[in-house]
Amino acid sequence: MPPLPRTTTAEPPSTEEVITCPTQRIGEIRLHTSAANIAAQPILVGMGYDITAPFLSTTALRERIIDLAKIEEGYLSSFVAPASQTANFTGNDAATLLRDMMQSSGFALPHNGDLYFTGTFAEENFYAAPYEYSSQYSFHCAVSQFRRTRHLLNTLGLKWDKVLSDEFATALREGQPERIIARYSTHLLKESIQGVTHLQLLRSVVTADDKDKPWSMLVCADNLHKALTQGTVADLAQHWDIACDYYFMGGDPKLLPAPRQKIWDLQPWISSGTQEGSALVTLRNTHLIPIYEVVTDPSLRQSLKETVEHYIHLQQIAFHTTRPLIEYTPGYRLFTSFGEMSTLPEGRCKVIGALYATHEDGTRPLYLQSGNGIDRLSLKQGKCIGYIPDNDTANHPTALLHEITDGRRYAYTTATEQLPSTWHPTGEVFRLPHTARPAAQ
Repeated sequence: MPPLPRTTTAEPPSTEEVITCPTQRIGEIRLHTSAANIAAQPILVGMGYDITAPFLSTTALRERIIDLAKIEEGYLSSFVAPASQTANFTGNDAATLLRDMMQSSGFALPHNGDLYFTGTFAEENFYAAPYEYSSQYSFHCAVSQFRRTRHLLNTLGLKWDKVLSDEFATALREGQPERIIARYSTHLLKESIQGVTHLQLLRSVVTADDKDKPWSMLVCADNLHKALTQGTVADLAQHWDIACDYYFMGGDPKLLPAPRQKIWDLQPWISSGTQEGSALVTLRNTHLIPIYEVVTDPSLRQSLKETVEHYIHLQQIAFHTTRPLIEYTPGYRLFTSFGEMSTLPEGRCKVIGALYATHEDGTRPLYLQSGNGIDRLSLKQGKCIGYIPDNDTANHPTALLHEITDGRRYAYTTATEQLPSTWHPTGEVFRLPHTARPAAQ
């Protein structure tokens, strides 16, 4: 497409304030905490661990496989390991975020393509429907670790049948792999680095080519955290359309700031990790072994291995392919990829919604009519650019996108109140998929 000539007329009134955004503003940040175990600081080594649960979540821990009281001297070491650091994981979409979590943590990708940590999306009501983590969204996860102790189980020469908890030994004798997985899950935690940690999970539609998205998300995540903890970058909300969840694990949750507090002071909570309940602050492949490796009976071991693999496969989630619907000004041109605009002169682009890339049940084609530098959406004819919900019975929320015109050009908005005087609705309305993000707590 040749470059569009720059307009010599006055700029048309902006409809930016009433345009649909598929993500939420900075004010929608949510804060999550896990209850602290103040009465005790359990050593997490020896517990079952669900590799498909949300990354580093307390919900990943299962019942105890190893009875630490049965461990002979020299096989379990514990020592203080004070340190702090941040790990960053980024994905141009949800699937690549999970792959980055796996590979950066040393986990090999299975030959069948199954991913770990799928609960990061599947267990959150923020991501209640596949649209919520479809391919239009980029993700960044930052894990800030404040370490206190390290516990390590030396498995070299360890006689498993001598150290299993009575409950797990009984489960093995009963020989029902599905029930074993239900109680103890997929892996044994043989090393735990414990303390307090917070995890920032950020989602955004990034107006950049794929190669530039990771850097954009890293900058956004860093600026967001500084805005919350230092009061800097006050205009962040004007430049980023984001949705973010903070997870605080370990420590005393009563010392955390209120979600709407202007500046978050996290130091009291960080310091509480020395005397309050602790949590896992990092996870690597060397910290876990598959649960079936502690089983000595060859037949049960193989059966349990197959059941673990089947369980992980059942926890996989569908990653829907979507594409952004972008409005570019001047000219109110419409595009479905940022690469399409690479030859255009400098202008403003705004993601006004998203389209399904392929036909699904309950969707209908959306067409683009173009001519003489004027673009217009249509449900009847033109070039098919994607698919949209065909009614309001779809299994996810929808947004109504109204078409407006100034008599020559067409633009699209979610609200028709307070339009500029030269613009008015045409009566055409399009139903777009939308997010189901709950209100901030």
